[in-house]
Amino acid sequence: MSDVVKPRFSGRTVDGGNGHTVRVQRLPVEVEGNHYWGYPESMWEGFDRCLSPEQQQVMSCLSVNHGSVFPNMSFIENFKTNVDGPDLNARYIRITIRYPISATHSEQLWFLLLPKDADDEWKRLSSLAYLRTNGPSGMFELDDTENFVGISEASFGDVSRTLPVTYAGGLHHRQAPDELGWPGSVIDGDRTEHTLRAFHRRWNELMHLDDEPAADPSGAR
Repeated sequence: MSDVVKPRFSGRTVDGGNGHTVRVQRLPVEVEGNHYWGYPESMWEGFDRCLSPEQQQVMSCLSVNHGSVFPNMSFIENFKTNVDGPDLNARYIRITIRYPISATHSEQLWFLLLPKDADDEWKRLSSLAYLRTNGPSGMFELDDTENFVGISEASFGDVSRTLPVTYAGGLHHRQAPDELGWPGSVIDGDRTEHTLRAFHRRWNELMHLDDEPAADPSGAR
């Protein structure tokens, strides 16, 4: 892959409506045709056969794809090179479900998904890639969790509790053209808070449902 790498990543963020969101980041490569790097090449023909042209555009040269199904389910599909040696690349998919068990604590259930038709060696590499990055003990997950804990602790400060939280990142990015064919509101920007705004917008709507007057079934005013 080193001979086709470009200098920077590109991607898009998607507001699917009702708080559902996706971020899609492409590998910084320039190639012709579809390349589903991280999956065994024996599976590529099946992707082309089963995916629509728009779905192929999302999956080909994919770096990372992650998002949320409102309110408590998230997923990530990531690509790791040199998993257990040079050129041993693999991709993994994780689904996470979170639900509260008390006023201050939540429980998480994590699931690693593996294509059932993939060979055993690729499944081993995919499992290793997951465990070393976004798994419970992975370097990415530990780093992210430390950030989340720090944010939660800081939010209890005397000053922070009096200030609004700003989700204005990426407002300068343009809307993707309709010809792209993706569902939802799509922004031509990889690093934006477009998805966070969508998630919290839906949360805010649900928190204020009781503020609206109840409709009279008879239609009377």
